[in-house]
Amino acid sequence: MISPIRSGLLLLAICICSCSITEAQHMNAAGAPCQKTSGVTIALDSCFARTYRAADDQLNQLYKQIRQVLTPELP
Repeated sequence: MISPIRSGLLLLAICICSCSITEAQHMNAAGAPCQKTSGVTIALDSCFARTYRAADDQLNQLYKQIRQVLTPELP
């Protein structure tokens, strides 16, 4: 059984993640990661790939932190 503290931390982590991912960003918006990239498709693809990998790494780090808190309780 999961303790109330762990349940609360899981709920908090889910809320934080869902709040940050629900706001989509247009590629031409101010502060967009690839806004200053030239209009060449290869350059844009490379920029978007780098941005994706950076976001994925950040998400994986958060996932590892959550897993450390929510380790299964052994009987």
